[in-house]
Amino acid sequence: MKWIVTLTLLLSPTMALPSEVAPDGALKFANQVIAYDLSNDANISDSKFLAFLSPRLRAAFVRDDHLNDHGYLEAYLDHDPICMCQDNGNLKISIVSIKGGSDAAEVQTQVAGADGVITHGILWLKRGKHGWMIADISELEAGICSLLSNFEHHNSPLRKRH
Repeated sequence: MKWIVTLTLLLSPTMALPSEVAPDGALKFANQVIAYDLSNDANISDSKFLAFLSPRLRAAFVRDDHLNDHGYLEAYLDHDPICMCQDNGNLKISIVSIKGGSDAAEVQTQVAGADGVITHGILWLKRGKHGWMIADISELEAGICSLLSNFEHHNSPLRKRH
């Protein structure tokens, strides 16, 4: 009887099995994002960073940046969501796991600060016409499940005024 329960759990359609192999190109893309983010040139307003983002997420970043540039205190983002920090010095970002299919991938990251604090995030990737892009970002310890959703929710009332 024990083997029937085990077999049932293994074959359950609701159980997500981790991918043995990262989706083609997703690991390379994630490593490029991390390398840029740890570089001295990293800037979430820079076109190099924005090029990593899907059009919808890029538009949300640009809108939020516009609010920051014009001194509106209501702007949502005040940090780099890849390293989950304001200063990328002495950080180590590693990929904990990557799974997905041919058009979407989930990249779980771990950020270790010089102070010993460890945080976790998820880069939600999707494949577009020109390759992989970040569709959304989760910051787990901060309770941010969807940066895109938070951007859109927070900044939508401001859209009409500014």
